[in-house]
Amino acid sequence: MTGVDLSVYRFDYDLTFAALLMNADGTIYHTLGGRDASSAMSQLAMPSFVRVLRETLEDHRVYSKSPKPPTLAKKVTAED
Repeated sequence: MTGVDLSVYRFDYDLTFAALLMNADGTIYHTLGGRDASSAMSQLAMPSFVRVLRETLEDHRVYSKSPKPPTLAKKVTAED
């Protein structure tokens, strides 16, 4: 993740898996990931992943008609 702006991604860095579905302008449509005490993978299921991917396609179509890019915070990288 060299050079990646970590201020864009707001999620728990202690997850086994996290997906951020976003537009190139920095707009985050959805995040997927989680865990609980029983298992690192207990919150993840392929049907849920497929569903959020499909929903994101529609969200992207709608957003593309009237984009509103977010104001990004000061860039913070892992190297910082």
